Amino acid sequence: NYRLFSQSLEREIARQKREKTNLAIFMMDLDSFKSYNDTYGHLEGDELLKNLGHILKASLRETDIVCRYAGDEFCVVLPDTDAVGGQKAAEKVIAGVRDFPHFKRPVTISIGIAMYEADLDKKTFIKRADAALYDAKHSGKNCVRVFDPAKHKISEDS
Repeated sequence: NYRLFSQSLEREIARQKREKTNLAIFMMDLDSFKSYNDTYGHLEGDELLKNLGHILKASLRETDIVCRYAGDEFCVVLPDTDAVGGQKAAEKVIAGVRDFPHFKRPVTISIGIAMYEADLDKKTFIKRADAALYDAKHSGKNCVRVFDPAKHKISEDS
């Protein structure tokens, strides 16, 4: 699924450059997923991931591209989306997870958002969303953070 994410992101970056549209991505991670797996077993953990996929599809637009990135981490490419729209989409996903009635216990997610800027390479764009996700995880979890270059330091050449 990473290949789909990578190809979709490259396509949307090219479109953004051509059409000068807004483009956002977010990375999200289930909070305490290891504990959930350890408590309820891997089959229930897999079921949680499937349900999260359904929640994402129900919470986002048809034009948004949802991909499982790794383990319990998902990425979403949000074409034609500014920072406010990205924040609203992320909050909608958090509410969808919070309100889902079929988890064995309350489940939360953390989300990091990055906005595309001119001449930003794909790798740095992803790193920015990941830095914002890291901030969300270390700010008490179950929240959204938007990448801020003044606050989030990343190595853009590695």
